[in-house]
Amino acid sequence: MKEKRNGNGKLERLEELTQLEKIRLFKKLQADILQVKESIQDFKKTISSQQEAIKYFRTIAGINKEEVFILYLDAKNAAIDFEKISEGTLTQSLLYPREIIKRVLELGALSVIVCHNHPSGIITPSENDKKITRKILMALKEIDTSLIDHVIIGNNDQYFSFYEEGLITKYASNYKYAIERLNSEVNEI
Repeated sequence: MKEKRNGNGKLERLEELTQLEKIRLFKKLQADILQVKESIQDFKKTISSQQEAIKYFRTIAGINKEEVFILYLDAKNAAIDFEKISEGTLTQSLLYPREIIKRVLELGALSVIVCHNHPSGIITPSENDKKITRKILMALKEIDTSLIDHVIIGNNDQYFSFYEEGLITKYASNYKYAIERLNSEVNEI
């Protein structure tokens, strides 16, 4: 049976409510949901650093499954949106660069930060983590968007930052070199 709490904290049966009381209850629930949504949006807008993104991610990421989140940023590196784009298993999560590109274009983002957790707690990136980071970086470069970082969250406040470890710079240099080489080959034709 459906029940609800009245203003005094007492449980009442939903069936015993009048139509007007049901409408009022529905409107109250709508207002509460809207307030929660606004609170989440306000919190997303306060993410202004990598540490804040990591802190936020830790509060919402699961511990039993690998989950991938993207922080979309505007021209001033202010957060536009922060959302989960993939949920996987204990050891992996599928990530499609085209889905990131689609969302970047929808939001008008100019840069992104990728965050994902390793439920094992081990922050060392796998070969797949490195490969997908390169793919995302290159795909974003093609639409003049930057991958600022890919952060792997582990246990006890540990994390691995592709940017801090110099891998984002390395991958960007490799991309630039490949494009320059391709352009020079095209010019020779």
